[in-house]
Amino acid sequence: MGESLEIRKIYEYEFYDAQLALECMHAAVAPEIQRQQEQHQEEVFAKAKSAIESRFAGSDHIDPEVFIDAYVESLMPYIQHLSRTGRIRDK
Repeated sequence: MGESLEIRKIYEYEFYDAQLALECMHAAVAPEIQRQQEQHQEEVFAKAKSAIESRFAGSDHIDPEVFIDAYVESLMPYIQHLSRTGRIRDK
């Protein structure tokens, strides 16, 4: 109850406590960022799965190396994005 009252006071501009505002913002923003990242990953993997399924739809036998190459190729836009944003680095 006390914390929500302090948050309401910040919202209504009755006082401003930088540390409290930062803690409240972090409590709200961090889970949202995590949720968005997880949703994005799910979308990436769904697109990769769809690309793989359509590429090998009529095949009775798939060479493992060809499959791995196709899977990496399907994830390449995501891998390049991670590289550009500095989340992964080339050796």
